[in-house]
Amino acid sequence: MEKIVKINKIIVMLIAVCFRYFALYYNSAILNYGLIFVLFLLVLFNILNKKFESKQFQRITILILISAIIFFINNEDNLFIYVVASLAFVDESYDKIIKYFLIFSILSFVITIISGQLGIIDTVVAGRYIDYETVYRNSLGFGNVNTPFIYFLGIVFGLYYFFRKKPFKLFLIYIVTTLIALWMFKETDCRTGMYIYGLFVIVSLLYSKKLNDKLKPILSYLFIIFTVFSIVLALGFGNTIHNFVNETLSNRPYFSNYYLKNNLVLSLFGTGVVGSYVLDNFYLSLMVKSGIISYLIFLYIFVRGTKGLLNDYRFVLIIVFTLLYGILECNLYGNFIFVILLISTIKKGSEPVYED
Repeated sequence: MEKIVKINKIIVMLIAVCFRYFALYYNSAILNYGLIFVLFLLVLFNILNKKFESKQFQRITILILISAIIFFINNEDNLFIYVVASLAFVDESYDKIIKYFLIFSILSFVITIISGQLGIIDTVVAGRYIDYETVYRNSLGFGNVNTPFIYFLGIVFGLYYFFRKKPFKLFLIYIVTTLIALWMFKETDCRTGMYIYGLFVIVSLLYSKKLNDKLKPILSYLFIIFTVFSIVLALGFGNTIHNFVNETLSNRPYFSNYYLKNNLVLSLFGTGVVGSYVLDNFYLSLMVKSGIISYLIFLYIFVRGTKGLLNDYRFVLIIVFTLLYGILECNLYGNFIFVILLISTIKKGSEPVYED
């Protein structure tokens, strides 16, 4: 039975990770529903072989119900996929969860880029007008020119988690990932992803438990802090296109301002889609697409889940950069931290304290 459960968990993680990649370049409602149904059945098998405390079972039931409602109302499956994936691994160590995620993510990432380069899957070529010249941007098979860096950073976070205690190996890994990042930047011209990557590498090499002790008191509030900051940014610099902040941020404040002024962020379950304007902001996009209910669930997960992770400064740094990236991008889902936060929320406890 134990072997079957282990294989079951590996399949769950494989589907959860690969589904996120597969959905980037192929969209079939029947296949999507089929994969999610299979994922749910696999997890149900795991749940029936576990014993939960009454409060844990209540939290699990609420998360499944709300994520399922959001999925069926507007076809937003991200929360549901991460909820069921976290249930499969709720009794596993964080190391094992991240290891599986990292293996399947690296494989999926490489396969996607190779397939895009060989023309097996379509790549999107977009133009950006800079200094009187058009710069062509390649999505590398990911469907959007910004997406490669989003998924790449999820992999970098995992590598940092495993090799933080081995500085020399981490330094060598960063040399390789930096070369990859520079090539991706050349192809995609994704400045946001490149800047976030560079900043993370620098900070992660300097970050320590001592610095973590100063940062962790505000970690649980960062989700709401960055939401408020996003709104202030939109209202303060999004009224016109031609201002330094808006132009520097590629019109993100201006587009965000449109959704705020047209009251598109205040529905219970959202619209299911973002309108004609690009909305590169995780917090506002969450409210527009999935509604206030979904936003409050994510807020709850980040507030409750972080409390069980505060003593491991690797998680603290990864959470900070995930939320920071959310100010500038709408899709953050190629990242294992959602599963870890959900497990921490369900268990309402922490792993052993990480010592450097």
